Amino acid sequence: MSETEDVSEGALRKPPSRRSSWYEQFFDILSSRKIDSVDLDFVKVNITPDRSDAGKFLQGLRFLGLIDKTGKATKALDKLRLTGDQFNINLQETVKNAYAIVFEKVNLESVKRENLVNFFVGTYDLSSSVADKAVDLFAYFARRADIQVSDELGILPIISKSGRDSTSRRQTNQTRTKSQSTHPDIVPEDIEELKMGDVRVWIPKGNHEAAITAKRLIDLYLETHTSGT
Repeated sequence: MSETEDVSEGALRKPPSRRSSWYEQFFDILSSRKIDSVDLDFVKVNITPDRSDAGKFLQGLRFLGLIDKTGKATKALDKLRLTGDQFNINLQETVKNAYAIVFEKVNLESVKRENLVNFFVGTYDLSSSVADKAVDLFAYFARRADIQVSDELGILPIISKSGRDSTSRRQTNQTRTKSQSTHPDIVPEDIEELKMGDVRVWIPKGNHEAAITAKRLIDLYLETHTSGT
């Protein structure tokens, strides 16, 4: 399928699976000016210079319902020009509409990441590797819109250059973070500490999957906070 082709009737459009930093840049642009249309040239100048990546970003905007098949901005995109709580409310609506089948079929507050990846594989006809990345981006959108998701999806905080993000976390995570900051040198018995210089990482002892998750979170953090990528 070409970068501008529509999906066939009755088929689900495939969800985006690339960089969350592209969408952060786009949200920042929206906060500063009105956008009437988005095409390849706009994306190559403002988001990513690579033509193929620019096409994938356009597909992502179409999946979210922010532009139509001609690139014209929709009402949903215009609503994201607002800031603060209203931005979050409008982004929630956008995400829930785009991923309607996910919200309908999956209990996101308790789902395991592995199960959600498998759901994306079966529902959107993706390979497991693409589904893995698509779930990462879905989790980013959910956190960005203050939608409650399971701990496996919602651990990494999202911090925007524009400052529109809510800094609140789920109460359980807030309590855990406060306790750790109050007693930074106390390591629970069931926790293994990895330390290099000023960086400290805590993971459950002997839990290989937790270590893999920690690496994924660090990779996501670097991707989201690295400028110019």
